[in-house]
Amino acid sequence: MSTPKQYPDAQVMVGGQPTAADDFTALAGYEVISATPGYLKDEENKQNANGTHRCRVLYSKRKTWSLELEAHSDAVLATITDADELTDIDGKKWDIISAVPTKTRSVTLLKVELVAQDESIS
Repeated sequence: MSTPKQYPDAQVMVGGQPTAADDFTALAGYEVISATPGYLKDEENKQNANGTHRCRVLYSKRKTWSLELEAHSDAVLATITDADELTDIDGKKWDIISAVPTKTRSVTLLKVELVAQDESIS
């Protein structure tokens, strides 16, 4: 039998909703349907003179969020647009890579891709 593992609060869903909504004040008018964290890596493989693999060099690593949001009736969709930025509760800046709204019969869905402006090689 395996030993139970305690995950950090940042990785746990509270009440069935991903905690990304708490990280960004601009998401107050949205319900977070799904939130997938990840990393954007800038790396390359280095090779020996004979073409064999020598090592992988990691130049930068930045955090990402892939979010699916459901807009509340009072949400202003113009606040989250392509090529804009969001600020989280810690004051860190995030670039909005894409923000694609989808109109449905009831609510508007918004798929957002975010990438942190600061690097985190650790």
